[in-house]
Order: sequence, then C-alpha cells, then structure tokens
Amino acid sequence: MNFTNLIKKEFNFLEENYDFTYEIIDDSHVRYENNEIFIRVMYDARRSFELALDLGQKNDKSNAHYDLGHILGLKDINEQAYFMASSQKSLEISNIKIYN
Repeated sequence: MNFTNLIKKEFNFLEENYDFTYEIIDDSHVRYENNEIFIRVMYDARRSFELALDLGQKNDKSNAHYDLGHILGLKDINEQAYFMASSQKSLEISNIKIYN
C-alpha cells in the first residue's frame, strides 16, 4: 500500500464523520479540508523519511498552522513530535503511532 492509500485508509473517519474532502497533492502530500480547517499529512520518502502532520484554519490571513509538536504540547504530552519511516512496514507503524 502506498503512502496516499495508507493515509486515505487511516483518515477515512474525517470524510465519513466530519465532512472533510480528500486531495492528493502529490505522491507524498495529502490534504484534507472542510469549510473551516485543513489538515496536511506529508512524507519525505526521498531524503529524511520524516512523516509530518500539520493543521490550521483555512481563512486565517496570517497563514498560521500547527504541527504535530504543537498539538502534542497542548496536551502536555512529551512524546516524539516527529516520526521517520524508511520502509513500507515502518511507515505503517508510524501511522499507527501518530494517528491512533
């Protein structure tokens, strides 16, 4: 399963329950959005193998967005704020750790 299919599977609840739409930006970048919020999931399969997530408000003129480190910090969670995956198996494991 490639990155975009894996994200589609793991984030399907956004479409089903929260009226988000799904857009493939490229083979390593997926975007979900509804009327107010966007969520981006990115995977650098060519250099760092980093898996990243950020979100923000669509109509925010400051273009502010929050990455996984910010989100975990709001909950006072001192967990790893980034994940790296250099194989299909480790990408699937990273997705489970981040999004479940």
